[in-house]
Parts: sequence; structure tokens; C-alpha cells
Amino acid sequence: TTLIDDFQTAGFWSATSPAPKPRQGSLGLIFDCPMSRSGDRLHWDRKGRFDFSKLSSFSLSFTCPDPTAIRLVALYCKSGAGWYVMNAPIQRAGMNTLLFTKGRASREGKPAGWNQVSQIRLALWKGASRDTRFTAKTFKGYTDRVYLVHATSSTRNAADRSTARQASERMDYWLNDAG
Repeated sequence: TTLIDDFQTAGFWSATSPAPKPRQGSLGLIFDCPMSRSGDRLHWDRKGRFDFSKLSSFSLSFTCPDPTAIRLVALYCKSGAGWYVMNAPIQRAGMNTLLFTKGRASREGKPAGWNQVSQIRLALWKGASRDTRFTAKTFKGYTDRVYLVHATSSTRNAADRSTARQASERMDYWLNDAG
């Protein structure tokens, strides 16, 4: 487990309008979410130099009193001329921990590699048009001990590849649910 340094330090984060600047709280870094006045999402950026190449997943622990105001939590990692994007829904009010796996990350543009991350973006996608608060406690990186091997070119045809992909995704969800 690797704790991502300074994640909870408000001074390292910049807000993009209409997102307000984050502030320090006793439980963590508070991101106020005026979803009743925002567009599709609010986001905050943390610049730096990060080498995530040896990590396989990330966890974000936080509290949120009204998760219906946030449809989706997205974690973006800027690298070169592109982004790695991972997202997950909030399951319940109160304390939550979301797990983001690099294997599920999509790509926007042309990212240069996990060893060249220059910016982390926390984006909260709008759900219900109500204001809430998102308090981030910890952001950790992991080198997992269990890996899934996905069948790709070794399968005979498109139908077999589809079946193999579905089985692999199902196992991935089961393992994540089991912790």
C-alpha cells in the first residue's frame, strides 16, 4: 500500500469554476459540491510528478452525506497528451471507499504512460440537482497480489472473445466486491 502524499492538502489543489476551492476539515479535504448551480460536473486538479507504473489499483476513502447529488466519481490521471480515466458510483451515504483498477481505465487522447502522470483530476459528475459535500480522507495505491489474465488474440473468434471478456469482467467484479 502506498499513500499518495499530500492528497489531503488543500493548497495543492486548484478548482475550476464553478467548483469552489477545497478546504481543510477535521476529517479530510472538503470539496463543496454546489450541484444545484453546476453543469454536468465539478472538478479539481492536483499537479505534480507521479509514477504509478508499479501500482495496479487505487482506493479513495471519503464521506458524502447526499450521494444522490453525485452520479459518478471519476479519477483522471494526465500523462503526456492524454488521460487515463477511472470511475465508480457512490454506493451509500456516509463513509465509502472506491476501488479504481488500472485494468479498467479508459484512455482519452494519447497518454504517455503511468510512469509520467503530471496531474490528478477528481471529477464529480452531477446526479440530482442538490448541493452536497465530498470529504476525501485517503488516496492510496496498491500493487495487487491477484491478477486476471484476459483472453484476447488467443481466442478463436469474436463470439469466444466476447464470452471470455464477460467471464473475466464478472470475476473482476466478484474479486473487487470481496475486497
